[in-house]
Amino acid sequence: MSNPPTPSLLPTFFAPAERVDAGQIRRQAAAVAASPLVSTLLNSMLDVALILNARRQIVFASENTLSLLPSGDLSAALGKRPGEALACIQASTGPGGCGTAAACCECGAVHAILSGLSGKGATQECRITRIVGGRRESLDLRVRSTPFMHEGEQYTILSVADISHEKRRRALEDTFLRDLSDQTGCIEGQAMLVRSQLPDGQLRDEVDDMMQMIGELSEKVLARCDLAAAENDRLIPVFATLRARDFIKTLARHFALHVLGAGCWLRIDPASANPAFLSDRGLLQRVLGNLLRNALEAAQPGEAITLGCDSEDDVVNFRIQNASIMPRKVCLQIFNRSFSTKSPGRGLGTYSARLLVERYLHGRIRFTSGGTTGTTFIVTLPLNPLAPQ
Repeated sequence: MSNPPTPSLLPTFFAPAERVDAGQIRRQAAAVAASPLVSTLLNSMLDVALILNARRQIVFASENTLSLLPSGDLSAALGKRPGEALACIQASTGPGGCGTAAACCECGAVHAILSGLSGKGATQECRITRIVGGRRESLDLRVRSTPFMHEGEQYTILSVADISHEKRRRALEDTFLRDLSDQTGCIEGQAMLVRSQLPDGQLRDEVDDMMQMIGELSEKVLARCDLAAAENDRLIPVFATLRARDFIKTLARHFALHVLGAGCWLRIDPASANPAFLSDRGLLQRVLGNLLRNALEAAQPGEAITLGCDSEDDVVNFRIQNASIMPRKVCLQIFNRSFSTKSPGRGLGTYSARLLVERYLHGRIRFTSGGTTGTTFIVTLPLNPLAPQ
């Protein structure tokens, strides 16, 4: 949060209420507008850009600010504070307008602005409720303040991004994935109950196959949940002691039917070591599983896919190798989000593997492709990610 605001001589519940007069606003606005570089740069930004004076009043608004203004009049925003220009309902309840209501002490935009005016840039999120055309609507905004000196006067540049759609999509996605996870869990439980009441025979085998498919669906749902959490910094890894060779053997058993369906065969490198290391079992299984699925999709019938592991110094290396060679254009984009050589809507496998390895498992991921060895992905993890660096 920002530093406490300077004491105000006018009534306020949070930020200072003092303002400069209209003549001063016109002078400051003209001084800023006289700098073509400033106005050109700010008007070229994708985000809305405002320049605020030391009293948090707008002296410049980029052309795209119109997209957020209920008034539809850019010039009318001059001299107002951001909440007033955007018609925030709290701006009319404070004794001195935007920033002075009791609720403003929790507003991310006010904190960011005060921080910027104190000489420290800040990024915050804020939620604005307003009445437009008789209807109540909510805005979710991400704001960033940047200190700015111009002709000896202190200003702050406030960039504003409307993230309302992003927030709503995330909320809907979280709800959908949670409901889907609950439903697949219920179906899996019912299938287990049915299986327990069946005698050995073909029908029980078919139920076993159905349970495996349900399990795979549950795994895909959990993987998508983890990816969403990882991208939004909400994923918390749980580290436990694992054994490297034992881990890849378990992974190979888990993928046995996939390998059979692809007409390939899976081998464990006999030279694989079995060191103990700390990692999150579920996340590591997701990482290596994604890489193994990619190898299966690339492999030709009859080809072998090799899993291996070794340790050196204070790290453990996992390798997944297949005989195919990736084209250069694929190599250059392999870790990009949504890049896929398959159908649209895919392309999260290697992207999520890198995200999980680098951000949450404290390791690194790389690959080689070419020559006579085909393509090999290598995941390198610390033996103890919790050890002081």
